[in-house]
Amino acid sequence: MKRDGLNLKYLFATVGLLSFGSQIAFSSSMQKNVRRAIEDDNTIENATGVLDFYAHTNRNKTIRCAAFHIGQNYVATAGHCFLGAMDCNGATVRWSNSSLQAKCVKVVYSNASESFSNGNELSSDLTIFKVDTAPSAKIELAGTSSSATESAVLEAVALPIKIKNGRSGSERTASCRLNVGPTKNIFGQPKAADTATHDCPISENPDGTPLVDARTGHLLAIHQASNQIPVFGEGTTGTESTLKNIQYAKILSHLDMETISRWERTPLTNFRIGGFSTDVFNTGFTEPLALKAVTLPLQDGADTLSFMAHNGLDSTLEVVGADGNRMIFAGPRRAGFEQRFQFKAPVTVIIKSANTGRAPQIWLEDIQAP
Repeated sequence: MKRDGLNLKYLFATVGLLSFGSQIAFSSSMQKNVRRAIEDDNTIENATGVLDFYAHTNRNKTIRCAAFHIGQNYVATAGHCFLGAMDCNGATVRWSNSSLQAKCVKVVYSNASESFSNGNELSSDLTIFKVDTAPSAKIELAGTSSSATESAVLEAVALPIKIKNGRSGSERTASCRLNVGPTKNIFGQPKAADTATHDCPISENPDGTPLVDARTGHLLAIHQASNQIPVFGEGTTGTESTLKNIQYAKILSHLDMETISRWERTPLTNFRIGGFSTDVFNTGFTEPLALKAVTLPLQDGADTLSFMAHNGLDSTLEVVGADGNRMIFAGPRRAGFEQRFQFKAPVTVIIKSANTGRAPQIWLEDIQAP
């Protein structure tokens, strides 16, 4: 009887463990289903994420911005978040309100140029890249550009992201105003026609945050930066000034994306990185930069490529040809110094800081097979 009792206890214990194991399995299954339900939720808040871009010599430190899914695993952010680089440099996106994390696999378009323009730029301060995984949620682009020849005020909401316990989340802000219109001067610099200003409340990880139409949820613009500027004559006397906060954004429409898609299928003829003024657009980084800027492929069946290089603003350009031939091109502290080079393709272009981690002002143009 004692032996039978032990067997009985063993049986009950075994059944209990099996039941407990089933509860664990059920709980794990429920967690996966809940997580999957969140990731499959098509609300536009879930189309946003935290972008980490590894531009520094110390690979443990990142440039952190916001980014958002625009469909088919294409992601948009502000161009200066990639420093205008055409290479992923290990960039990742942690999608909001889910456990999804994506890796950048290809940069489609990238431009962080502000202080240099030849009049033919497609758009300023914009990066479009492709990732290996994305939520089903996406932010639709407007069919036409929101920029206008006459001033207009659009009702918008922002989708800022916040990080808590290592996970990112996003919620809509209250309605805010997006001011579009003719080209503006900001900080004494002329801005491109696709520039808008806004008063949307954005604080944490702001650059790259999407601003969407308050009614339709379609994208209106991408937040670029916030700055305070001195204003004279507003509630002051004499020569005294007050500080005024100004926030500006880059307008992006479906028409822009059509142009970018065509551009993606054609060989590079020009490439820019940085282009920020030290006084106005200084990133504030002090750590040295070291990032792969672009790999230039073969063109027209030729085995060499030639290009014109421009350099300046505390940066060094290193070019490595397919045969190992290496060149280091250190320009002056101002832009404008240029030289033509020819290398065995494919050609790898690397950007390094000459002094600090300020955004480098470097560009290649007239890239062609000799």
